[in-house]
Amino acid sequence: MAEKDKPQKIIYQSWIYYWVYIFLLILIPFTSINVIIFATAVYHLSFEISLLIFIVSIIFSIIIYVYMWINRSSHKIYIYGEKIVYEIGFLNKKYKEIKKKDIRAVEVDQPLIHRILNIGTLKFATAGTTGYEIIFEGVKSPHKVKKDIEKSAKELKKLEEKKKKEKEKKKLEVEKVRKRKLKKTLRFVKKVNKKPKEEDDEEKTQVKIFLKVYK
Repeated sequence: MAEKDKPQKIIYQSWIYYWVYIFLLILIPFTSINVIIFATAVYHLSFEISLLIFIVSIIFSIIIYVYMWINRSSHKIYIYGEKIVYEIGFLNKKYKEIKKKDIRAVEVDQPLIHRILNIGTLKFATAGTTGYEIIFEGVKSPHKVKKDIEKSAKELKKLEEKKKKEKEKKKLEVEKVRKRKLKKTLRFVKKVNKKPKEEDDEEKTQVKIFLKVYK
């Protein structure tokens, strides 16, 4: 990937967003160990069965972790200089792209539990569309991310306005130069027309050629 195509920032879902799964990830092995201890003490559980219970609990924990990792890797936002790209999917990927200059609003949705965990959902609305173009859940410090994106979009709009003004200014300058040249040419033509007819016709011919080329 070329340097200019590299994103300025990549936003992933926060691991805290999967707090329920993390809780289960810890709870399952912990519970299995307690069950093994209790069953061994009361029912004289054999070592083989105890080991089997523990291995099964570890397998369940691994499955939960893999699910979290795949799901987290399947949702990310790439922030570029002039656009935002939302990537969805793990193997089969889909992309949603919006221009920063088209962003109408960035909203943050935070239920109570998400406010406590400092995570939230970012919603991007763009000009000319109804609803939200991108909805990205599980963002860490969503208000900070929102502020950074809005600031970047505002700076980009100011830069574009500045470029537009500079372009208009340059256009006016070119027009002024053109008018000055035209006035100068007209004065020269008048001067030539005032000369006697017997003067060199070659000069008039050159003027006509000049005017023709200039037009």
